[in-house]
Amino acid sequence: MNGLSVKINEALKYFLPQSFETFVHEFIRFLSKNGRLFHVDAVGNWHGKNPERPKGFNEEEIDAVAVNKKTHDILFAECKWTAEQIDANVYNELKRKARLVQWHNNERHEHFALFAKSGFTDEMKEIAKKEGVMLFDLEAIEEVLSV
Repeated sequence: MNGLSVKINEALKYFLPQSFETFVHEFIRFLSKNGRLFHVDAVGNWHGKNPERPKGFNEEEIDAVAVNKKTHDILFAECKWTAEQIDANVYNELKRKARLVQWHNNERHEHFALFAKSGFTDEMKEIAKKEGVMLFDLEAIEEVLSV
């Protein structure tokens, strides 16, 4: 690999995860329009503060949050563009961060989704079945888009 190829490869490692998040936002809208998800009024990233952590170390982010303002449905999603399969720790971290989101806390209907380049561990697949977590790897995304 020449020097330019190395630089491009390094740049792609930075841009692809961000592009994947943007794609996921649009994919969530697609799911909503095609009846595979509740009607989505808005979707985007969420940034907030964790009051249990010291100032300067308390920033939190969720890759995608989608809401229906009328029904109070809310979807929390994480996007991982990595070579590793996603395990339960990513889901557990997402649930922890979801509790920080101040939006109709006592009357909202929470939904969770994980989007992963490289799929999910067997443990995460079992949890998803039990708890109704939507899992989308590249194959599942392709399947939805091909219908």
